[in-house]
Amino acid sequence: MLKSYRRRMFFAAMMLVNGIVTAADTVSVYRKEGDSLYDANAVTTRSQQGTITGMSPTVVTLVDRASQERGISVNEIDSIRFDEEPAALSSVRLAIQTGNFDTAAQTLEKIDTTGITRKYILEEIAFFKAYLSAQSAMNPGKTEKEITAGAKSMFDFIKSNPENWHVIAANEIIGDLMVLRGTGDVALRYYKPLMDSSWPEYQMRGRIAVADINLAADRINEAKAAYEAVLNAEDKSYRANLQKSYARLGLARCAAKEGNPEQGLTMTEEVIKTSGTEDVSLNAAAYNTLGDISLLAGKKNDALLAYLHVDLLYPKAQPEHIKALQKLVTLWKEKGKTDRESEVRQTLKTRYGVAVE
Repeated sequence: MLKSYRRRMFFAAMMLVNGIVTAADTVSVYRKEGDSLYDANAVTTRSQQGTITGMSPTVVTLVDRASQERGISVNEIDSIRFDEEPAALSSVRLAIQTGNFDTAAQTLEKIDTTGITRKYILEEIAFFKAYLSAQSAMNPGKTEKEITAGAKSMFDFIKSNPENWHVIAANEIIGDLMVLRGTGDVALRYYKPLMDSSWPEYQMRGRIAVADINLAADRINEAKAAYEAVLNAEDKSYRANLQKSYARLGLARCAAKEGNPEQGLTMTEEVIKTSGTEDVSLNAAAYNTLGDISLLAGKKNDALLAYLHVDLLYPKAQPEHIKALQKLVTLWKEKGKTDRESEVRQTLKTRYGVAVE
């Protein structure tokens, strides 16, 4: 007990000397429980409470309630909540998690930061502001100038907060925006932190992003090599297998582009059969892939059904939902179903602010 007391006093003294933290900096770090973030039968997170003493793009260091210093890898962190943060910040996180970006932005705008002195809380608010600006720039119909502005918000966040735990995610978002802008060569620079990380699932995400760039540019051999490298990775964790499923969808698109749509459809259907119902984004991407390849194969009715799956079952996967709705507008129009076409157009306009010509 005496040793424990001395240890607590040592850490307290170090914190005061360095001016790093006080009791007001106490946080709850919600850690992913292994693969449980994607496992409906497991506890999704476990709270690690303590006081943050350091932060980097890869590790968050805290002293827990037993006065033990712990380093938590960023890839294990679901979210960080601070004792002194504005109550509205929890609402912002929830709105983002459920895809309600407009609600999140409106709530965030009302938060008064003038009385906040804690560095990490201010950084968290700054990240959410940049994140929401970037998400808005990803909506279809945005101009190159608007997309660049969204990317700049993230770039400015990284520049101002280079040691924040969101930095790798921020780089990935900039990469996605550069792809959307049509500058895939620039995007490669921002996907590099993913590929250079020590975490297999992050490396896989980076390789898939690069493969997608090559596929869009019809560099099919390069794309296939990158997708196959993901599939051949030794990591068999659930998170790694999730990335391998995305790689299979990429290979399915490669097959379709090479003139083998039936092979692509078979590969995509296999992903759908093996994916879990909780993998909302993966399932939405898979059905959109099924729809796109069906169109290439001249199977418009099958394509229609695939896109309807996304609309009816996976509307929370916002980017994929928008893609599916845009395809449905065209397909309903071709079938002369003006009422259904009008309904989808209205959904795009009211929910996402997207107008379809």
